[in-house]
Amino acid sequence: MQNWAKSLLQENAHRQRLILLGAWVLLVIWNQPWSGDLRSDPLAYACIAKDMVKNNHWLYPMLDGQLYLNKPPLYFWFVALSFKLFGVTFYASQLPSLIFAAIDVFFLYWIVFQWFRDYDLAFFSAFSFATTRWIVTNFTSNRPESMLAFSVLLGCYAVLLMNAEKKKGPYLFGLSFAIGFMTKLFFAFFLPLAVFVYYLVQKRLVRLLRWTHFYMGILLGLVLASIWFIYFERIHPGYGSYIFHTQTLLRVTEGLDVNTNPLMYATELLKYYHPWLIFFIIGIPLLWKRLRQNEYYWLVALAILVMFVPLQTAKGKAARYLVIVTPFLSMVAALGICHFKRVKKIMYGFALYSILPLFVFFWIVPVKVNPEKFHVIHLAERLRSDHTADYRDTLAFIGGRNDLKESDLQFVEWTPFKTGSEYRRVYDFYLSDMFVHWEEADFQDWLKDGRTPILLLTSPKAVKSLPRDSARWIPLETDKYQTLLVGVRN
Repeated sequence: MQNWAKSLLQENAHRQRLILLGAWVLLVIWNQPWSGDLRSDPLAYACIAKDMVKNNHWLYPMLDGQLYLNKPPLYFWFVALSFKLFGVTFYASQLPSLIFAAIDVFFLYWIVFQWFRDYDLAFFSAFSFATTRWIVTNFTSNRPESMLAFSVLLGCYAVLLMNAEKKKGPYLFGLSFAIGFMTKLFFAFFLPLAVFVYYLVQKRLVRLLRWTHFYMGILLGLVLASIWFIYFERIHPGYGSYIFHTQTLLRVTEGLDVNTNPLMYATELLKYYHPWLIFFIIGIPLLWKRLRQNEYYWLVALAILVMFVPLQTAKGKAARYLVIVTPFLSMVAALGICHFKRVKKIMYGFALYSILPLFVFFWIVPVKVNPEKFHVIHLAERLRSDHTADYRDTLAFIGGRNDLKESDLQFVEWTPFKTGSEYRRVYDFYLSDMFVHWEEADFQDWLKDGRTPILLLTSPKAVKSLPRDSARWIPLETDKYQTLLVGVRN
C-alpha cells in the first residue's frame, strides 16, 4: 500500500511539473509562431526545402539554382516534409524546429531525473533551458539547432543505457552521432569526445571497449553519417575538402562570416543569460562537491569543459553555437537554484503563478512578438492563395469591371533594378507559380498588347517610372522593400 501511494505521489509530481513545462514551452517557444516572416539563413533553408518539394532535389540541396554545400540535408528533409503535409508557408517552415524544441525540453527533464532522481533538479534544468535567450531565438526560427540539441540529448540517454549495460545503448549513441553529423557536421563530435573522457575518468573505458555492441553501435553511426556524405562527394568532387577546410577549419582559424570577437561568449552570457547566470555561478562549486556523489556529475562537468573550450578558442563565434552546451549549463544552474530551499520555492512560484498572466498577455492580447518585415509580400501571398478573394472592389472604380474574377488577373513580379539575393529568395519562397517573373521585354509586351489586368509586385523606386499613358496603376500596399499595385491597360 505504501509503495502504491509513493508511486502515485511521484506520478503526480511528474505530471504537475510536465504540465507546467508544457505551458512555458507554449509561452516562450510556440508563441504565435505563424506571425512574422523569414529572413537570412532561415529564409535560405526554407527555399532549399521548397526546391526539394517542387523539383525533387531530395539528395542534393539547391539554393538559387546552385548546389548548397554548407550543411547536410537532414533538417531540410524535415522542413520539406512539413511543406508536403501543410503547404509551403512560413508557419510550416518553423514546425520541425518547434517540434524538436518541445521534445528537447521534455527529454532534458526526463534525462536529468533519470540521472539524479531529483524532481526539482530535473524541472529547473528544463525550465532554465527553455527560457534561455539563445535557445528561444534559435528554436523559434527555421534553424537546425533544436535538432542538434536533440542529438546531444539522445546521446546522453544512450550513456544512461550503456551504463546499465543495455544493448540498445550503443546503437542509440551511434544514431545520435549520425543525427548530429547530418544536421551540423563536426558539431556531432563534441558529445562523443566528452563521453570518451568521462569513461576514461571513471576507469570504465577498457570495459566499454570490450563490449561488442559498442563497436556495432559506433559502426552504425559512422555508416549512417557517411552514406550521404560519400554519395555527395561522388556527384560533387571536392565536397569533403570544402566542408573540412572552408566550413570548419577557416571558421576555427579565421572566423569567416561569423563573429570574431574573442569576448563574444562572455558578452552573451553577461547580457542575456539571466537570471540563470547567477545560479550557474553558484552551481559551479556545488557541482565540484558532488562529483563523488553521482558519476553523471562528472559527465556534466566534462561536457561543459570539452564543449566550451573549443568554442571559445575558435576564432569564429556565434550565439547559436552555445546551444550544444546549454543543456549542461542548465543542469549547473538548476543546482544553484535547488541549493537554497527558499530560492527554489520562489522560483517555482514564479514559474507557476506568472504563467497565466504572461500567457494571456502574449497569446490573447494582440502582441507582435514576430513582426512582419515584408508586409507587401505577405499581402501578395494572401491574395494569390485565397481562392475566395474578391478583386471586384479593388477594380470596380477603374472601369466598372464588377464581374472581374480571379482568373482574369495575372500575377506579376517585375523590377527594372537588380534585386538583392535575399529579396529574390523572398519572392521565390512566398509567391507561388501564379506570380511570374517578367523581364523588361515581357513588361513592354503587356504595355503594348496586354488586356488582362495585372497584380504587379515591384520596387517602390520603380513606381515613379511606371508608364502612365498606356496603363493605370492603383497601389494596394507599400513597405520599405516592395509595393503592390493593380495595373490595367487604358
